[in-house]
Amino acid sequence: MDAELLNAVEGYKKQTADIEEQYSQKLVKVLLPKLTADFEPLFAQRQQFLDSQEGFWTNALLAPESPTSVLCADVDQKVLRALISVKVTKKIEGEDNIIRTVTFVFRPSIFLEGGELSRTMNSDGETKAASDLKWKLPEQARKGSILNVFDPKTPDQDAKAIMDAIDLLYQNPKTLLEN
Repeated sequence: MDAELLNAVEGYKKQTADIEEQYSQKLVKVLLPKLTADFEPLFAQRQQFLDSQEGFWTNALLAPESPTSVLCADVDQKVLRALISVKVTKKIEGEDNIIRTVTFVFRPSIFLEGGELSRTMNSDGETKAASDLKWKLPEQARKGSILNVFDPKTPDQDAKAIMDAIDLLYQNPKTLLEN
């Protein structure tokens, strides 16, 4: 193939990718409000059931087949025992901005203060809000913890990767229940 043909093919690939991205964004914009309205009651019912299962979210986050397991540090094996609830919410803000919030609820433990921790990011991967995580451990002991997603000092790119994995698990914990 000559250079002109290769350039044309590359141009077509880019145009096709751009169109597919626009399609995906519009699809989400159209479907998310409908899906949220239809599925929110079911997610609430599932949430109540899973939160009542002692240790479910701890085991789900740490399970080898979980998308979050590779993001957990050794300290998470102990810290996550105090986890009571995990929740992911999404809403559309403005024209095409999806706001996603990941929330963990902890009972007090020797590792961190209890309470609710959350981080909110927009569809561009920018942090809009983050909890101030109150650790009881020295910084060296908590290095690499998945809970750093809630630390406002965690870079957006790192936090987005962790939130993506938590969201994937949250949307379909059934795969872990089957294993």
